[in-house]
Amino acid sequence: MKANNKKRVNFFVRIAAAVFILFCLVTVVTIQLEYNELEEKKAELEREKLDKNINIERLQNDLNTPIDEEYIIRVAKDKLNLRLPEEIIFYNDLVK
Repeated sequence: MKANNKKRVNFFVRIAAAVFILFCLVTVVTIQLEYNELEEKKAELEREKLDKNINIERLQNDLNTPIDEEYIIRVAKDKLNLRLPEEIIFYNDLVK
């Protein structure tokens, strides 16, 4: 009877070990997938940060430039889409 109990205990220990190993494998795979997703998100956020820093530098440069006639003309052209009277504007329908 002791041999039968040992076999039963040994069987349950093996089952428990197999379940534990399976649990560990599933956990490791899940953590690895989550890590990969977070790395991708980190790279995307770093790209966004770089874009924002470039935009901040451009805006800071605009703030630091003196307000003279050249600045006013540039802002009128860029922001208000205005042109000087002597400028000739050509339109091209070939641009895709």
